[in-house]
Amino acid sequence: MQGWRPSVEDASICHVMPTHVLPQHALFCVLDGHGGNLAAEFAKEEFLDLLNETPDFQRYCQIVSPFIASSKKKKSKAPSNKQIQEFALLLEKALTQSFVELDRALYLQNYCEEGKGKVRVTAGSTAVACLVTPFTVVCANLGDCRAMLASSGTSSPTAVTAKALSHDHLPDLETEKQRTVKAGGTVENGRVDGELAMSRALGDFELKDISLIMTKDDEYDGTNSEDLEQLLQFAQQQKVTPYPEIQVHHLNETDRFLILACDGLWDVTSNDEMAEWTTGLLQQQHGNDTDLGRVCEQLLDLCYGRDSQDNMTIVLVVLEGGNKLIGK
Repeated sequence: MQGWRPSVEDASICHVMPTHVLPQHALFCVLDGHGGNLAAEFAKEEFLDLLNETPDFQRYCQIVSPFIASSKKKKSKAPSNKQIQEFALLLEKALTQSFVELDRALYLQNYCEEGKGKVRVTAGSTAVACLVTPFTVVCANLGDCRAMLASSGTSSPTAVTAKALSHDHLPDLETEKQRTVKAGGTVENGRVDGELAMSRALGDFELKDISLIMTKDDEYDGTNSEDLEQLLQFAQQQKVTPYPEIQVHHLNETDRFLILACDGLWDVTSNDEMAEWTTGLLQQQHGNDTDLGRVCEQLLDLCYGRDSQDNMTIVLVVLEGGNKLIGK
């Protein structure tokens, strides 16, 4: 929803993996652009390809396949807890590499010609991404978009509680402030160098050391462990870093739905209230006639009614246990 803003700077990704490639997997992402929509739209177009190309994601696809049923008729064996943790670690590494390389690609393809390592004011974007598997939700976050998972007790499937899968990266947070100051920046009035209200984001290259992004120029190879390690280390040395924070949630039968949204919604509501609203709206649905798009529209209308001043973007993912909320 454009809301009160003069244009839309948000973008989103809702991608269900092809069943012949990786059944029962999906990637969801909300991108909240600022300074224009260039960074958010670029991330929308490039993120999935970068993820698929990472060695850790390719390795994950190889080792997880015996544990996934490609059809309801085919039974799959259950992985051990240790194996699930190994799966999640591979996905965590893949998402981290994807975000950091996405930031580099954004610079190379849109701003590299500025010359001598200096760039004018550039577009940026915060982001939250959730990779949903049969076993876990792996959430990667940059900035102040947010992901929340709603769960309930098996005895009361309609009474949900909210679990935060991400935390906002604000410059005043001590850990964020320490990195910014160590990189030569300042935090003034809750903003990096008095300018940006987030301490992690894609783009915003005027607040980044371009020499740390370029590393080995065009010789960089993401499949080379030394090149990748250097790029990741350098990313963590930026005043505004593209290095995401990762949280892993192990799915269980009490999980009902997942919400990803930009700060245009979270500015006017809380995780708990969003979970309550969504539960009520889902209970008004009617089984096979469920329209999740309509539920999202109603959630946006509620936030708009509270005078949200920003663009608003939301993604609602009903998990297997969430069917208990529909058609009550």
